[in-house]
Amino acid sequence: MPSPEQIVAKKQFAGQKKTSMHRRSDSHDYSERRMYMITMEVEGRRPLFGRIIGNPYAPANSSDAPRIELTELGRAVQDEWMGIHTYYPQIEVRAVQMMPDHMHGILFVKSRLPVHLGQVISGFKAGCRKRQRALEGAAAKPQPTEKKGTQSAGEQDTRSAGMEGAAAKPQPTEKEGTQSAGEQGARSAGMKGAAAKPQPTEKKGTQSAGEQGAQSAEMEGAAAKPQPTEKKGTQSAGEQGARSAGMEGAAAKPQPTEKKGTQSAGEQGARSAGEQGTRSAGMEGEAASRAAASPQVAALPPPGTAQLFAKGYNDLILRSYEELQNWEHYLRDNPRRLLLKRARPDWLRPFFNLKIGATTYSGIGNRNLLRSPRRLPVRVSRRLTKEQIDAVTTQYMEAARHGAVLVSPAISPGEKQVMRTAFDAGFPTIVLMENGFTAMSKPKGEQFDACANGRLLMLSPWEHHNEKRAINAAQCTQLNLMAIEISSSD
Repeated sequence: MPSPEQIVAKKQFAGQKKTSMHRRSDSHDYSERRMYMITMEVEGRRPLFGRIIGNPYAPANSSDAPRIELTELGRAVQDEWMGIHTYYPQIEVRAVQMMPDHMHGILFVKSRLPVHLGQVISGFKAGCRKRQRALEGAAAKPQPTEKKGTQSAGEQDTRSAGMEGAAAKPQPTEKEGTQSAGEQGARSAGMKGAAAKPQPTEKKGTQSAGEQGAQSAEMEGAAAKPQPTEKKGTQSAGEQGARSAGMEGAAAKPQPTEKKGTQSAGEQGARSAGEQGTRSAGMEGEAASRAAASPQVAALPPPGTAQLFAKGYNDLILRSYEELQNWEHYLRDNPRRLLLKRARPDWLRPFFNLKIGATTYSGIGNRNLLRSPRRLPVRVSRRLTKEQIDAVTTQYMEAARHGAVLVSPAISPGEKQVMRTAFDAGFPTIVLMENGFTAMSKPKGEQFDACANGRLLMLSPWEHHNEKRAINAAQCTQLNLMAIEISSSD
């Protein structure tokens, strides 16, 4: 731990101090025996750990009590937290409360740590990131590149049989998968003379042996020239003869390619052999293209590169046993508080730039109290005796019972007694504070429920700071004047 002199020397070059909830205490040794409450946020406040369910007004032990339903990642992070003792036997894990986008935990360092507490937290974060990558990897395993969800067994067998040869090399330009032995024999006889030259891309899906023989004879003379890419579905022998006679004269020039848009099942089964041959030759490249463009593969993103947790962490150092009880209650109450925030966002989230008279405020609570027809500033002199303060308190409580909203910074003992009595009685109050608010500020303890019920408004004219500061006389005077201004403003 650096000495006080070293800390002062570093501060000379640190520049202006910025407000941060992740700053460590300069005067504390984070390896010594002590108890801490740790808070860590998900990077970008993403709700990765789960969701809050239940009724915020249900009893704590009821089946509808507020609670969190953890995701698989949320359970993994909770397991990592509970396993910190495995790596650091000096640490006892006292509690953990997972929330959708952050987590709270209590650690008890029972004996001196060999490292700074920050290194313990860094190791925990690294373990959580490793678990996250494992879950992402399991979700991103490659899927089959062919979708056969609605294909029949016969269709799959036919497809696999045709692809076996195409996967290794281009296939011949004739499709003979469904021809009989007689048809193949007749066909081979006619193709002997034309074997050395490109063949016509003709498809003969359901031709007889006689039809094949007639056509093969005609093809011997036409083999030296490109043949038209005609499609013949279920033609008779007469139709084939008439067609072949017309083709002899047309063989010297390219023929138009016919396109038939809506083919029946029989027509599709009889598509030209040339089309099938061209497709077979390119099957290998097509298969690779389909695999790359497969929706099952493309829809799975690669493992994320963003950090799971935001940089840094917030820590609170235990000062008393009573504070530990407050910590434990705060952790248990977190799900309920979040549901109330969602139900009453205007009353439980901070606001800024509220102009009242000549002063601009930040605050939390029910701003509708500023519209109350009667707002009463509380001023109690320090010179009053206990009996006199009690009498003044009674007068203010009578005014509150008749609808007055009490306004005060609650600085003097008498003012504190009046405001505390009104708060405990459930009367609406407006409290002026020296320390301002940030976007992450929230009411503490009993103030939270008072804000949720709409009977408390907290205001501050100054910016937030992390240090504990004693209010000075000038600030006291200013705050009391502001209470009068708030009470008299329209």
